[in-house]
Amino acid sequence: MAGSSSTASVLSGSSRSAGRFNGNGSAATSVDTERTFSLDAVDNHAPRGRVQVSDQELCRRAQRSADAMLDLRVLASDRRALAKWKRRGRSASGFTTFSRHVEGSKKRFHPTPPTLAPASASAAATGEMHQVLAMGELPCSLEEAERLLSPAGDADYNAALSALYKKDYIYGSVVHVAALEGTHCFDDVQVARLAVKTATFVRSSVFTQNEQWCFLELFRKYAAITTEDGKEAAKGSCFLITRSPMSESELTAGKVPEYGRISHLHGVTTAILVEALPSDSNRSARVRVLVFAEFSSIIAATEQVANGSSRRLGEDNKAVTPNAARKRLLRFAKAASRLPDVVRRRRFGAQTLADRSAFEATNSRCICCTKSLVLRLVSSKKKRCHLCGYAVCDRCWSVQQMENRFGQVTALQVCTRCLEFVDGGEYTDLTQETLGPVKVQPDKKGESATSPEEGSVLATLLQEAMQSEYYATRKKSVMTVIKHLVDDDQSDSVTADGKGSTALDDSQRGQAKVLHDASSEEEYLTELQKMNTSRRSTLPLEQCVLANASGRTYPLKMPATVNGLIEDVVPTDDAVRVAAIEKGNLLHITDTDELDLICSLAARELGCSTSLVTIVGREEQLILASNIVPFRKLTMPRDQSFCQHTIMNSEPLMVQDAGADVRFRTIAARHANPGVPFKFYCGFPILGAENAIVGSFCCLDTDSREITQAQYTTMKRLAITASKVVQLKGRDVAAGLSKSRAWVHA
Repeated sequence: MAGSSSTASVLSGSSRSAGRFNGNGSAATSVDTERTFSLDAVDNHAPRGRVQVSDQELCRRAQRSADAMLDLRVLASDRRALAKWKRRGRSASGFTTFSRHVEGSKKRFHPTPPTLAPASASAAATGEMHQVLAMGELPCSLEEAERLLSPAGDADYNAALSALYKKDYIYGSVVHVAALEGTHCFDDVQVARLAVKTATFVRSSVFTQNEQWCFLELFRKYAAITTEDGKEAAKGSCFLITRSPMSESELTAGKVPEYGRISHLHGVTTAILVEALPSDSNRSARVRVLVFAEFSSIIAATEQVANGSSRRLGEDNKAVTPNAARKRLLRFAKAASRLPDVVRRRRFGAQTLADRSAFEATNSRCICCTKSLVLRLVSSKKKRCHLCGYAVCDRCWSVQQMENRFGQVTALQVCTRCLEFVDGGEYTDLTQETLGPVKVQPDKKGESATSPEEGSVLATLLQEAMQSEYYATRKKSVMTVIKHLVDDDQSDSVTADGKGSTALDDSQRGQAKVLHDASSEEEYLTELQKMNTSRRSTLPLEQCVLANASGRTYPLKMPATVNGLIEDVVPTDDAVRVAAIEKGNLLHITDTDELDLICSLAARELGCSTSLVTIVGREEQLILASNIVPFRKLTMPRDQSFCQHTIMNSEPLMVQDAGADVRFRTIAARHANPGVPFKFYCGFPILGAENAIVGSFCCLDTDSREITQAQYTTMKRLAITASKVVQLKGRDVAAGLSKSRAWVHA
């Protein structure tokens, strides 16, 4: 952005644009016929397949509409600008709605386009505008509001509009995203996006038809603006969304067919301004939202002519009447008042709820107000929180809503402490896909024709390792990993029922192996080639189980402050687990070349930056191996790690957005990556002697992602191999200690 002055110019609109009113309601008198809204402009760029208008023309239209828009910042900051607006009420969420109706001659609006027929021109001569405005504050960050109000994909777009308009919304589509590179449009903003979208709504009255709106959406995010005290706000402090109408005849997809019983919202324009408000350590991020919508009879008449209609405004059965358009504007404003509720229920959708049937709430006092729950009168009214799993008194809970990735909404009982922690999360990257329930994605159909089969990926990576410089110095380590994977492939450790023991017993060690220590390199390469060509099937989707797919099997003890750590995440058999670590000498392992190689394989398979093999002790976690050299042999407090939650279950744990999850937002492990915190985590339990869970084999990354069946199966195989290597290394340590003791005694 060039500066605050250019931002103010763009936000306030051009003084040359006609037919728009300034903040106090007076009309602009100057007219620029060259900037008239026209649907007939063409250029040399070929039109797109889904939209019969070129991107260059879309940019020009969006710019004209943005220049003619009201200065929403004036309406937000100066109450005198609302003097001629009628206040319609204030919602429970704190949003205030205003409206006004303006009549005037055509000189006070856009000049009559030359393509208007006489019948439509008469409507333009007595042009009128209906405008509504809704404003309020939203407890979220600018990025979270952006993902909710300007979603990019069809799934997020339909989910957002369904949440805001409820049963009033039918469906919509992101028809086309314009390419702005090389157009030199909107160079003065930090981020700009331009898309053609459609939305279909339920009819506004009984004797009318359903309504469709085809519009051009321009999103602009500004790097900085000047505040009222003359200081420059933080980077990315506001964004503006402008939606201007398009003719449905210019779209070839994403709309109701011509034979459909539908009316079109001609002449409807909206704008949304979202500004970041000052915040401090004691107050979470907040933004101010202004939603403006108007119906212009002149633009509506222009669109009717563009569609080939010569009827008067309101007489075309394919266009909504001015009265129906006014009702639609009020519903747009009403939807703005639902924003706080939508934000909160999406935040709950990012949490893993407690499986209350898996454990009992044993607390005798309310975890919020410490009131005793023992008395019969109190215990009969107590409730159990769906998030932490503890019991609370009848005054310390409320009913909240949770939305999942499919758009389904569920009512929850949530205690006041959990509500505080959910509101304190980081949701800058929250999308519909990152909402629960978390699950493994099926492999795409026909994927095997274009990408390697599961199993061949590992073989290819190991072949590369054998041919690299790494192999020259780590020959034994590479061969050990290959041998374990080949033996696992032969013995089918990952069985058809998805289970496989990783503990080594005498019968397993006595079995004949395909590869031995004396096997030649050619034999190893031959077995790798067999793995590469074999069509080893992945686990069925129903067997790709995640620990947090259906619920959390342990309670969450919230800390005293929002920035504290979750307390007492300890499995019931922790004493047995710690004893297995000590008995297996796992904390004394020093030679981890094989485990480092396994971490490198896992990181490449999932496309993650970091992979770890950890041992979780009584109070500390040891990073035994990693593909990142500085992480190797590091120790950290157990309650600051992701893996403390992985060892709570025998199934793997996957977290798509750690900042949005109350369990991981404040842990130090999330910020172990310098500059950019980890968001994604996928951990498989590492098993020790007698199948005791001793640690985790995990992948982390700074970007959210999902895993597929093939990736899940590969990670499971690598986790089994890592468990075997850890056990063998522990035995080597024990053997070395025995020799040392024998030498000392000798």
